[in-house]
Amino acid sequence: TDAEKLAIANTSGTNTGDETPTSVKTKYESNADTNAFTDSEKTNLSNQSGTNTGDETTSSIQTKRPLKTVNGTSLEGTGDIPISSGGESYTKIVVFEDTPLNNFNSNVFTDVAGMQITIDRDGDYTFSAFLNCNNDQSEEIDLTIALTPITNRVITLPNGSTVNVAAGTQFTSQFQAVRDRQQKNSDQTLTGLFLFDDLEINDLIDFQINTRNDNVDLSNRRAYGYTIN
Repeated sequence: TDAEKLAIANTSGTNTGDETPTSVKTKYESNADTNAFTDSEKTNLSNQSGTNTGDETTSSIQTKRPLKTVNGTSLEGTGDIPISSGGESYTKIVVFEDTPLNNFNSNVFTDVAGMQITIDRDGDYTFSAFLNCNNDQSEEIDLTIALTPITNRVITLPNGSTVNVAAGTQFTSQFQAVRDRQQKNSDQTLTGLFLFDDLEINDLIDFQINTRNDNVDLSNRRAYGYTIN
């Protein structure tokens, strides 16, 4: 019939008598509305199914990805990681004494009572010292820091040099000494900033002055030490 002839003509316009499975497959896959997979898509799917299954869960996925940690603390699971587990901490030590020390007189570096600090954490420390004083002469006073270590060891000084210190034996850091010119019978404040690295728990820190044989009245005395690690 005319209709059959038209159908045959339309078919031959898109298909030939020598169609093969490959040519038919190509034409079929070129149709955007099909659900067919191309060879590359099949390969991709096969690779995924080799490492993942259709019933993956949150836990099973976690075991397949790289493990993330912060300072050794795993990021897996839920909840917060405490800040202290990944951050630095600050330690400050303070001493204060207001009992008067009248007529303090020395010609060598001598400990000032009420200003001793006991180290309670290992670390590199910065110290500040403040002494209210009244000199009976217009003369200079020297202020410095001293360490009595709890163990035998080598410590590094602020100038980069090292020194051997012995347990129980006081070491005076003379090169850190500061000098202040005092006015006779005038209330003044003697101050100093000092550094000590490699300190250990129970080391003792003292502050020393040399009055050059002048009589000096000391009132309020305070010192601060701090470390960050």
